[in-house]
Amino acid sequence: MFRIVSLVLLASISAAPRASAELIEFTVRVSADFEFQVVEGGPLAQALIDAGITPPSGFVPFRALGDITFTLDDTGAPTGGAIPFTSVRGTFEGVSPSPALFLPFTLSPEVEFYGSPLSELTNIVRQDGQIVSGDVENLTMDFTLVPQAPNPLAGVNFFTDGGLSFSAKGVSVPFGPGTFLSLTGDDRFNVYMGPDPDPDTIDPSQLAVIGRNRTLTVVPEPASLALMAGGLGMVGFAVAVGRRTRGRLKSLRPVPLDSDHDAFP
Repeated sequence: MFRIVSLVLLASISAAPRASAELIEFTVRVSADFEFQVVEGGPLAQALIDAGITPPSGFVPFRALGDITFTLDDTGAPTGGAIPFTSVRGTFEGVSPSPALFLPFTLSPEVEFYGSPLSELTNIVRQDGQIVSGDVENLTMDFTLVPQAPNPLAGVNFFTDGGLSFSAKGVSVPFGPGTFLSLTGDDRFNVYMGPDPDPDTIDPSQLAVIGRNRTLTVVPEPASLALMAGGLGMVGFAVAVGRRTRGRLKSLRPVPLDSDHDAFP
């Protein structure tokens, strides 16, 4: 699966964390950022040439945005302990600066369990029994990237041959705006192209793309941005009105004829 998470995570929480008996679950807006380089002579390069398109050279930036739900199992570990991630669900939609050639596309994450090291929230901090922060360690996910119509590659799967891991220190729970998860380990990763996103059946000849610089960034929800913009607009309006009002009042104030000083400091 296109276990590419390069993804950028600015965010406003669309759902407060829920702690039902053992699970903590929250949904945030996430930006996934990464870079791709088309492998010369690979299946993607050939598919583009067959479509009359010159394959891009060098690494090209991609971005996808989506509302992503993170679930952790609160095992009751004390402050300083660790709890595991159990799932990451949702779908990213490709956006600019992704090349128009590759839009639209979807990117779907899935937590994978590869044994040790586990995908965990470590060094947890509790307040009144609730987990409020911790360190994300080796959050390992597979991703499937699928171009959508009218993209000429619509329906083709792009996937890696192993999960991509992300880490971050001192994050709030739920993840707040600006939470940034960066890659763990090797920066480069292989991306394969084919109908079956099964890493157990990968053919080396399917290598299509080299990826790098994968990050995930929590971003504000569109509604939050609109409210912020509206609030700033009202502040600007109030300042402008205040200035105009003060200007009118200044023009009406009499200037003392015996004063050597500016009447309007």
